[in-house]
Amino acid sequence: MKRFKYKFTTLTIVVLVAGLCAAAVCLALNVKRFVDLCAAEIQVAKDYATTCLSAVIGLAGIVVIIPVLCSSAYEIDDKNLTVRTGFIRSKIKMKEITRVTLFRNTKKLVVYYGQTTDYIAINIDEKDFDAFVDALKEKNNKIFYALDAENDGEH
Repeated sequence: MKRFKYKFTTLTIVVLVAGLCAAAVCLALNVKRFVDLCAAEIQVAKDYATTCLSAVIGLAGIVVIIPVLCSSAYEIDDKNLTVRTGFIRSKIKMKEITRVTLFRNTKKLVVYYGQTTDYIAINIDEKDFDAFVDALKEKNNKIFYALDAENDGEH
């Protein structure tokens, strides 16, 4: 199996890191609040419930964002092109892939599959474009590879 790391835009990385920081702060503040509630003389069930729920939401944010940053990739095996984004995984059958087009003007690599209107834009480092296409063609030699300098890459 060949694996190609997902290339995030700078803005996406900033948003994900900001979300991760916000989730960590949310978790930390609510753990502190929970400890303070336990030490308080007056204990209200509603305060415990909202504090615990807020801490769980912060934890969930951390649990979702870290895998997105660390394990997002495209994996090519004998049967499928698998797109991983954190815990979310989608598969495109290798035999359904018909064409790969590199739009040179926009530097986008697009994989077409199934019907000619089904496609996915591949977000990997430009230096990996050829290796990615070679890996696909190695598994399905019927894939047509095209360079498109005329089209702007918009669909």
